[in-house]
Amino acid sequence: MILAPLQPGLIAQVAYNMRARDRDEMAALGLGLDSSQLAERLALARYGFVACADDGTPIAACAGEEHLPGLVGWSFFATARLPEIGLALTRHLRRITIPTLCEAGVRRAEARSLKGYDWAARWMASLGFRDLCVLKRFGAGGQDFILWELTDDDVRKPLLQPEAARTGAAPTAADHRQ
Repeated sequence: MILAPLQPGLIAQVAYNMRARDRDEMAALGLGLDSSQLAERLALARYGFVACADDGTPIAACAGEEHLPGLVGWSFFATARLPEIGLALTRHLRRITIPTLCEAGVRRAEARSLKGYDWAARWMASLGFRDLCVLKRFGAGGQDFILWELTDDDVRKPLLQPEAARTGAAPTAADHRQ
């Protein structure tokens, strides 16, 4: 896996080729389906990267926009090639990205996923996020969303209690086919 900075061209490639379920989620969040507009917006995010295959093909975009000092809202979407880098990406996020954000002063990270998108729910839990609540009729078309949270205290806890770090396995290729 190769990590690249959030650049509009790379983000647009991922957005153009994103999985159908991710496209549904982005549309419901009102982020639009125009790849170039989405790319321009996410390229301005303070945190994040584009994860690429070893051949350089952009596969996933992960962007954290700072809504308030210390509060980051995460966006994530990927192409059908995600299983090629899924485990490496999950490990990188858990071991490097999330702890680095906390060291940089991020106290809370939030993300939203469509209710019923089981793959996303398992993956968020594997990253250490907690299912905070259901946001009823939150989507542009009235869809329900799950609000996920991760605080800096959650990140520090596994360092003190190793058994707490086992929140679930990373999603497999079979999970991806949903």
